[in-house]
Amino acid sequence: MAQLNYDEESDALSVDLSSKKVHVSLEVSPRFILDLTASNQPTGIELLNASEVLSTLFGSRIKKSDLHKLHCTINKEAIRHKEELYATFQLGQKTAKVLIPTNYQSPVTASW
Repeated sequence: MAQLNYDEESDALSVDLSSKKVHVSLEVSPRFILDLTASNQPTGIELLNASEVLSTLFGSRIKKSDLHKLHCTINKEAIRHKEELYATFQLGQKTAKVLIPTNYQSPVTASW
Protein backbone atom coordinates (compact mmCIF):
# COMPACT_ATOMS: atom_id res chain seq x y z
CA MET A 1 0.00 0.00 0.00
CA ALA A 2 1.29 3.45 -0.88
CA GLN A 3 2.00 5.99 1.85
CA LEU A 4 -0.64 8.76 1.87
CA ASN A 5 -0.46 12.20 3.41
CA TYR A 6 -3.52 14.45 3.28
CA ASP A 7 -3.42 18.12 4.25
CA GLU A 8 -7.00 19.19 4.92
CA GLU A 9 -6.16 22.91 5.05
CA SER A 10 -4.68 22.98 1.54
CA ASP A 11 -6.83 20.04 0.31
CA ALA A 12 -3.73 18.36 -1.11
CA LEU A 13 -3.11 14.61 -1.14
CA SER A 14 0.38 13.26 -1.65
CA VAL A 15 1.05 9.63 -2.49
CA ASP A 16 4.59 8.31 -2.01
CA LEU A 17 5.31 5.61 -4.59
CA SER A 18 8.86 4.96 -3.45
CA SER A 19 11.53 6.29 -1.13
CA LYS A 20 13.74 7.33 -4.05
CA LYS A 21 14.89 10.95 -4.13
CA VAL A 22 12.70 13.37 -6.09
CA HIS A 23 14.66 15.11 -8.85
CA VAL A 24 11.85 17.19 -10.34
CA SER A 25 8.11 17.70 -9.90
CA LEU A 26 6.01 18.20 -13.04
CA GLU A 27 2.49 19.57 -13.23
CA VAL A 28 1.04 17.11 -15.74
CA SER A 29 -2.49 18.49 -15.42
CA PRO A 30 -4.03 21.40 -13.52
CA ARG A 31 -4.56 19.25 -10.39
CA PHE A 32 -1.97 16.50 -10.77
CA ILE A 33 1.74 16.76 -9.96
CA LEU A 34 4.12 13.92 -10.76
CA ASP A 35 7.43 13.55 -8.90
CA LEU A 36 10.26 11.96 -10.90
CA THR A 37 13.68 10.63 -10.03
CA ALA A 38 16.76 11.68 -12.01
CA SER A 39 16.13 8.62 -14.24
CA ASN A 40 12.51 9.75 -14.87
CA GLN A 41 10.91 7.06 -12.70
CA PRO A 42 7.75 8.13 -10.84
CA THR A 43 8.39 8.45 -7.11
CA GLY A 44 5.22 10.25 -6.02
CA ILE A 45 2.05 12.02 -7.05
CA GLU A 46 0.16 14.92 -5.57
CA LEU A 47 -3.49 15.72 -6.10
CA LEU A 48 -4.44 19.37 -5.64
CA ASN A 49 -8.07 20.07 -4.69
CA ALA A 50 -8.11 16.40 -3.70
CA SER A 51 -11.64 16.37 -2.30
CA GLU A 52 -13.00 17.74 -5.58
CA VAL A 53 -10.90 15.42 -7.77
CA LEU A 54 -11.78 12.33 -5.74
CA SER A 55 -15.46 13.31 -5.56
CA THR A 56 -15.45 13.35 -9.36
CA LEU A 57 -13.63 10.00 -9.54
CA PHE A 58 -15.92 8.34 -7.00
CA GLY A 59 -19.06 9.87 -8.51
CA SER A 60 -20.26 11.35 -5.22
CA ARG A 61 -19.24 14.14 -2.86
CA ILE A 62 -16.33 13.27 -0.57
CA LYS A 63 -15.88 15.27 2.61
CA LYS A 64 -12.40 16.54 3.39
CA SER A 65 -12.63 14.93 6.81
CA ASP A 66 -13.16 11.51 5.16
CA LEU A 67 -9.97 11.70 3.11
CA HIS A 68 -7.95 10.70 6.19
CA LYS A 69 -9.62 7.25 5.80
CA LEU A 70 -8.52 6.91 2.16
CA HIS A 71 -6.37 3.96 1.07
CA CYS A 72 -4.28 3.70 -2.07
CA THR A 73 -2.55 0.82 -3.82
CA ILE A 74 -0.20 1.11 -6.77
CA ASN A 75 -0.33 -1.60 -9.43
CA LYS A 76 1.40 -2.32 -12.70
CA GLU A 77 -0.72 -3.78 -15.48
CA ALA A 78 0.25 -4.94 -18.94
CA ILE A 79 -2.00 -3.23 -21.47
CA ARG A 80 -1.38 -3.65 -25.20
CA HIS A 81 2.12 -4.99 -24.54
CA LYS A 82 3.00 -1.97 -22.43
CA GLU A 83 3.28 -1.86 -18.68
CA GLU A 84 1.11 0.88 -17.13
CA LEU A 85 1.13 2.16 -13.56
CA TYR A 86 -2.20 2.74 -11.78
CA ALA A 87 -3.24 4.17 -8.43
CA THR A 88 -6.38 2.62 -7.00
CA PHE A 89 -8.04 4.75 -4.34
CA GLN A 90 -10.46 3.16 -1.89
CA LEU A 91 -12.77 4.86 0.58
CA GLY A 92 -15.14 2.44 2.28
CA GLN A 93 -16.85 0.48 -0.51
CA LYS A 94 -15.97 3.02 -3.21
CA THR A 95 -12.97 2.59 -5.49
CA ALA A 96 -11.45 4.70 -8.25
CA LYS A 97 -8.57 3.79 -10.54
CA VAL A 98 -6.24 6.41 -12.02
CA LEU A 99 -3.52 5.98 -14.63
CA ILE A 100 -0.21 7.40 -13.42
CA PRO A 101 1.67 8.97 -16.34
CA THR A 102 5.05 7.30 -16.77
CA ASN A 103 6.06 8.59 -20.19
CA TYR A 104 6.98 12.09 -19.01
CA GLN A 105 10.53 13.22 -19.26
CA SER A 106 11.84 15.92 -17.03
CA PRO A 107 12.55 19.11 -19.00
CA VAL A 108 15.72 19.35 -16.92
CA THR A 109 17.08 15.99 -18.06
CA ALA A 110 15.53 16.16 -21.55
CA SER A 111 17.91 18.93 -22.54
CA TRP A 112 21.09 17.12 -21.48
